[in-house]
Amino acid sequence: MKGNAHNTIKGNAHVTTKGNAQNTMKGNAQNTMKCNPQNNMKGNAHNTMKGKVHSTTKGNTHFTTKGNAWSTMKGNAHNTMKGNTHKIMKAKTHHTTKGNAQKSMEGNAQNTMKGNAQNTMK
Repeated sequence: MKGNAHNTIKGNAHVTTKGNAQNTMKGNAQNTMKCNPQNNMKGNAHNTMKGKVHSTTKGNTHFTTKGNAWSTMKGNAHNTMKGNTHKIMKAKTHHTTKGNAQKSMEGNAQNTMKGNAQNTMK
């Protein structure tokens, strides 16, 4: 990123989970990087929060890994941002889960990148 990256939250961001939030993975969780991971930040990165941020969990939150999840990076992955990226939230953002939120993976989750993983901010 060669410009200015601003993440600004000016309002009230509420993330509320009132029920059972379950992320279930029944495979093998493997994160494998076979190349060169590089995080280069040469510019200005601003994370600014001016309002109220509430992360509230009122129920049961289960993160369960039972099986095969592969995140494999073998090669070149370039994420390059050369301009100005502004994420501005001026209002109230409510993420509310009142029931049972279940994300289940019963097989093999494979994310494969065969290049060089580089996140570059200039």
